[in-house]
Amino acid sequence: MNYKSVMKIIGLILIISASSFLLCIPVALIYSEPVTPFLLACITALVPGALLYFPAQSSLYQKITHREGYLSVTLGWIALVLSGTLPYIFSGEIKGFANIVFESVSGYTTTGGSILTDVEIISKSILFWRSLTHWI
Repeated sequence: MNYKSVMKIIGLILIISASSFLLCIPVALIYSEPVTPFLLACITALVPGALLYFPAQSSLYQKITHREGYLSVTLGWIALVLSGTLPYIFSGEIKGFANIVFESVSGYTTTGGSILTDVEIISKSILFWRSLTHWI
């Protein structure tokens, strides 16, 4: 199994996830909300993503086997969901890691389920991130 190809794919997913956090910063600035959760999330996802992506000598155009594909998809979903929790964690607006993971999974899978009973109490930038995960 070519683990370098898998590492490169996971690194790319984390880099794309990190760049998506930057889309929330203008919303936070418009509504005078803190941008710190998104900057911290960006850095937290970008560093491991770059460390996985750039040192790997494998090409993204290299043919991968079924096993590498299955591993890439599985680890990719885990990496995407966990990186998607970062703005929620750093903002502190949603309590409980299980609730945060649920919101992240719900967003990326577009199921529409939520643990939030009153969405008006959540900041606009975090709600934008929640909506952006549905689009991503």
